[in-house]
Amino acid sequence: MRASLVTIVGRVILARLVLVVCLISGCTRESRATVLPPDAGAPSVAGTTWRFPPSKSRIALPDGGDGSTSVAFLADGTVSFEGLPPGSSTGGHWRQDGAALVFDCNDFTEYRVVISGNDMKGTWMRLRGDDKGHTSTTSLVRDGP
Repeated sequence: MRASLVTIVGRVILARLVLVVCLISGCTRESRATVLPPDAGAPSVAGTTWRFPPSKSRIALPDGGDGSTSVAFLADGTVSFEGLPPGSSTGGHWRQDGAALVFDCNDFTEYRVVISGNDMKGTWMRLRGDDKGHTSTTSLVRDGP
């Protein structure tokens, strides 16, 4: 168990380094997603939905909802977000390599997470806008079976 945790942590560090190199060299989202190191054993996220905890979503809904956002990972490599403010675009793409997963929300925010059972933990980075380059931690939990 300890060896696999060390391997996952090493892969996350490597993925972050690759991201920094790509940002400096200007590579595209597609090329960033294809350089993750392989890792066997994690089931595919295709066809699953995951939810950001409400405190991580930071979305205030006028209908009084909890503000949580979910993301569905579709089999064609796209994502669909639910729970975003009205008028927000909800598309994006995902790429999984073992337990390492990269997905984006309309090329505006990129998420790099590691899957562990029914949890995902990692970082997000703003790809454009006033806060371009800003990063923070993130987590998601599997929504449903």
